Amino acid sequence: MMSISTLHDESPIDPDDELLVSYLDGELSREEESALENRLVENETLRDRLQTLQSGWDLLDDLPDSAPSLKLVESTLELVVADLEKSNNSKTWTLRSIRWPAMMLIASLIGIGGAYIFSGSLKDYQYQRELDDLAIAENLDAYLRGRDIELMRLLAASPNWTSMISAGREIDEFVAENANAVNETTLSEREEVVQQLPMEKLRQLNLRWDRFNALSEEDQAAVRRTASAVKSQPDSEMLLNTMQSYAIWSQSLTAEQRDTIESSDTLARRAAIDEAIEQTQIAISQRSTLKLDEQATELIYFALQQIVRNRVVNGQDTTKNHLERMKERFPDVEDHYFGTIAAMVFSGSSRTGNSNNNSSRRRSSWFGSGERPSPITNSELAALRLVIPDSTLEILDLIAHGDPLLETITLRAWSEEATRRHFPMKRPEESTYLERYIATPSRDRDALDLLPPKEILGELSRETPFP
Repeated sequence: MMSISTLHDESPIDPDDELLVSYLDGELSREEESALENRLVENETLRDRLQTLQSGWDLLDDLPDSAPSLKLVESTLELVVADLEKSNNSKTWTLRSIRWPAMMLIASLIGIGGAYIFSGSLKDYQYQRELDDLAIAENLDAYLRGRDIELMRLLAASPNWTSMISAGREIDEFVAENANAVNETTLSEREEVVQQLPMEKLRQLNLRWDRFNALSEEDQAAVRRTASAVKSQPDSEMLLNTMQSYAIWSQSLTAEQRDTIESSDTLARRAAIDEAIEQTQIAISQRSTLKLDEQATELIYFALQQIVRNRVVNGQDTTKNHLERMKERFPDVEDHYFGTIAAMVFSGSSRTGNSNNNSSRRRSSWFGSGERPSPITNSELAALRLVIPDSTLEILDLIAHGDPLLETITLRAWSEEATRRHFPMKRPEESTYLERYIATPSRDRDALDLLPPKEILGELSRETPFP
């Protein structure tokens, strides 16, 4: 690109440029014109230079050849006039006398303008690239963890996966927060969408953006390739949704499970997926206690009381004797059924259907010595369906998805939660902090987990119900 400094008198002028200007000005002889035109046919660089000078010529031709126009040119090309001005102030300057330096300057300005336009285009391209990357960063975990598209299709085609994800979302799991606020908009809309995001979602998006920019260039390129590959698929929406869920789910798996699921061994992969899904479904059943409202727990506890009464009426002596002992041991407690219900619910089979002797022995100490009632049976748990409100029953059906084992596990967890919430006595001083933590209702345990260690111990030291 030619700089303005080449326009001074002391600077050399390219002979070809001078020849081209004379050609445009019509000052060449017929032989000179013919020779130059032959060169133009053979020399592409010379043709390009002629075109550039012609542009300057055309701009000058747009100016009327009058005194006001000369003033305009002189003010625009002040540096040129200063350099070209001769010591003889009486000489009259015409448009033709400044045409050569003016054309040189205009050609330079055209180059500068081109550079400015290119720079602006580059900045615009970079901004568009950032907006594109922002949509990728929004789903960064999905692209990092779910880059195996065939694995995502395998999961999406599994009915167990679908039921697990539906059940998890019912208790607010596998929900990718703020996942598609930017991704589902066009580039032209993204800036406005980002500006309108709530503060919390904007903070989450900013954290993901910082994480994306903290990646190496190689990793960023890999993430972009994954995003591009997903976007090009006909089932891109399904793939991205699966990737989002997998990114959350995989964090709950062991490293060994993840390695097997993401391996190339098809049989081992399928077996690992089925096992991990089963474990997750059981965990969802247990955590579903968070969705129980007061009405549901009251009705479940009422049904448990009826189960104890039915056992007594049907002549089950162990249940009857235990109930009598509870009345004798806690005469001031209005709810004499609680101890017997707790012994039924918290003893015997664990939530996964396997016996846990250590847990059983720990819980047995809560209710004194003597023979205890048999654990609540699966058929008794099934009877709880009769009293559960329809809205809660919908949650149960969604979690169990027709699986009797999952339904039993869920109802057992709900029975335990209802019993915890009805504990009528003060906690014994000899109980351990671990026992107190385990006995804390799920709705309070989540808040407890967020406290600093010292505050957790303080809360567990209070006299609160402990089954």
